[in-house]
Amino acid sequence: MELDEQLLVEEYKSCRELILKNIDIMEKNEVYAIGACAAIFVFSLQTSDHLVSKITAWLPLLIAALGWLRFYGLDDVIDKINGRLIELEAAHPSLGWTTYYRANNKPKVLKLTRNLFWFALGAATFGGAIYLTVRCQ
Repeated sequence: MELDEQLLVEEYKSCRELILKNIDIMEKNEVYAIGACAAIFVFSLQTSDHLVSKITAWLPLLIAALGWLRFYGLDDVIDKINGRLIELEAAHPSLGWTTYYRANNKPKVLKLTRNLFWFALGAATFGGAIYLTVRCQ
C-alpha cells in the first residue's frame, strides 16, 4: 500500500472515530440533562422560598433547550464528517461502510428519536415549571 492510500485509510478511520465520539457526547448529554433537570425540580419542590422555587422551576427548560441545540450542533458535525467519508468511499471502492449505512438508513430513526427525546424533555420541563409556578402562588 502506498503512502497516499495509507493516509486516506487513516483519515477514514479518524473520521469514523470522531463520529463515534460525537455520538458518545450526545448520549452523555441526554443522561446529564435528565439528571440535572430532576435535581433542580427536587430542589424547587423542597425549597420553602417561593421566589427561589419559581425561578429554579424554569431552569430545566433552559437545560432542555440548550441540550437540544447541542445535539443539533453535534448532528451537523456528524453530517459533515459523513460527507467526507462518502467522498473517500467514492474515490476508493474498497471502503463503503458510510455509503452502505446511508443507503439502508433512510428513515433516520436514531435522529428522530433523539429529537423526540429533547422535545419530550422540553415539554416535561415546561409542564413542571408551570406546575411549580402556579403551586407557589
